[in-house]
Amino acid sequence: MTTTTSSDRYLNHRIDPFQAGFDPGKLAKADEFIAAELAKFKLPGAGLMVSRGGKIVHERYWGTCYTRDRADVPFDGSFINMLYSTSKMITATVICMLVQDGLLDYDAPTCKYIPEFAQNGKEAITLRQLLNHSAGIPSAPVGPAYTVEQWKEAVARCCASKIEWPPGSKTQYHPTCGTFLAGEAALRVTGEADWETLCQRRLFRPLNSTLSYKLPSDLDHFAITTKPEKFPAPLDYGWLGQPGVGCFGTVLDGLKVVQLHLNKGVWSDQVLIKPEYLAKMHESQFERQIAEARAQGRKPDHEFTGLGIGLRGDVESGWSGFGNLTSPRAFGHPGIGTVMTVGDPDRDVGIMFLTTDEPKGVVEVRNGVTNHVMAALTY
Repeated sequence: MTTTTSSDRYLNHRIDPFQAGFDPGKLAKADEFIAAELAKFKLPGAGLMVSRGGKIVHERYWGTCYTRDRADVPFDGSFINMLYSTSKMITATVICMLVQDGLLDYDAPTCKYIPEFAQNGKEAITLRQLLNHSAGIPSAPVGPAYTVEQWKEAVARCCASKIEWPPGSKTQYHPTCGTFLAGEAALRVTGEADWETLCQRRLFRPLNSTLSYKLPSDLDHFAITTKPEKFPAPLDYGWLGQPGVGCFGTVLDGLKVVQLHLNKGVWSDQVLIKPEYLAKMHESQFERQIAEARAQGRKPDHEFTGLGIGLRGDVESGWSGFGNLTSPRAFGHPGIGTVMTVGDPDRDVGIMFLTTDEPKGVVEVRNGVTNHVMAALTY
C-alpha cells in the first residue's frame, strides 16, 4: 500500500466506500472487470486508485510488472511508473502557474519567449495553440531532452521545423513538440536551470510527490512499460526529459495531480493555483467551432480539449477513457495505452488507472474501468 505524510490533507486518508457514496458491491465489479480484461489481453498487471472528496475510496493492484532485470515482479503501489503523455497535464499545470504569476501569456506568440521560433511560417503560433493541439506542427521533432545539451538541440530542431497547416484551423495531436516548446518558454521566463528543477519547485514538492522527469534511482521499484525486448532493459529512451512524455511517478502521484484540479488549485493549506486561472485550463477551447460544424452537418475539425488536458464534452467511449457516465466537464489525460487519469468535478471523483503493459483493447479497458467506477456511485 502507498503512504503519504501527515502534512497532506488530501489523499492521506482512506474512507469506507459506502461513506463516500459508493456501493461497495458495484465497486467490486470494477475489480472483476479489470481482472477479466487482464486475462483477456494477457496483461501482466494493473493498478487502480479512486478518490472522492479528497479521500482514497478504493485502491487495488494486480499481477506483475517488468523491471530492468526481471519480467515477473509483483506489482504494488510502491512502483514508479512511466507516465508518458499524462505528463502533458502535469506540464500544463506548471504553465498555468506561470500564467497566474504574469510570466507567460497564453495568447502571446511563442516567438515572444523563443525568438528563434519565428521562422518557416510559425511566427504567429501562440502558447495556447501549443497546448490545445492546434499549432499546426504535429510532426516537429523533439528527441531526447534529458541533458542540457540534448534540450538545446531539441529546441533547435523544433525551431527549424516547418508549419504543416494554418494554426488554429484544426486540432491534431501534437505528441511532443507543443508541450516541449511551452516548457522552453517557461524556462526562459523563470531563468530556472532545467525543467526538472522548475517542476520540483513549483509542483512536485508542494504535492509531496515522487513525480520527477529524472530516471528513478531505485530501479528495483521502477516499472518499465511496455515489455522490454531484452533484460537487462536499456534505459536510453528517446523521450527522456521531454515535458510532454517524460514524467515518472506512482499511481498515487498521478491521482494527486487530478486531485489538485478537483480542489480548484488548493493543496493542503496552500493555494497553488487560483481557481480563476485553473478554470482557464478547463475551458473547452473549440466549443464554437464544433457546434458550427455540427450545425452544417459535417465532422468537426476540432476536438474537445482544454489547455494541456482532455475534456469529455459529449464524446462517448473515446481514447481518453472518460466513458459515458462521467459529466461533460470530466477531464484528464492518458499516457499511450498504459496510463489513464480521469477527474469528474461534478461528482468530485478522481481515477488513476494503469496497466503494466499496453493492451490491444485499450479503449475497451479504459472506458470499462471508468464506467464501472462511476456506476458504483449512489449519489
